[in-house]
Amino acid sequence: MSKNSDRISEIATAQMKHLKWKANLTSAIVQGRSDITPEKAACDKSCEFGKWFHGPAFGEDDKSSAAWKALDEAHASFHATASRVLSLAISGESEDAKALLTGEFATQAENVLKALSLWKLEMKVLEKDTR
Repeated sequence: MSKNSDRISEIATAQMKHLKWKANLTSAIVQGRSDITPEKAACDKSCEFGKWFHGPAFGEDDKSSAAWKALDEAHASFHATASRVLSLAISGESEDAKALLTGEFATQAENVLKALSLWKLEMKVLEKDTR
């Protein structure tokens, strides 16, 4: 398996895991609590994808690509907004949390999924070019 094939697989996994955030945040709003703290949710480098994405698997050439930079920005914004939703949910401000979840968070989630898809497409193109 090539380096890009491995990356494509990781990206697909990240897409699935980031889709689960909405359900987890909705649960936190309903229950008024969460197993994850807002501080941990805010850290885009501590989720499994973030650890891989910011880890040694990528060199400076990778990190200078437009697709990598777009995903980095979208991913950080996604986590910042998830943290805000959790903070509101835990503090009992469920209506504000719902509004943020269905508004700004939904937009951030879509941005992450689009950025992941574009990056995955870039990896596939690069993989074809190396054959």
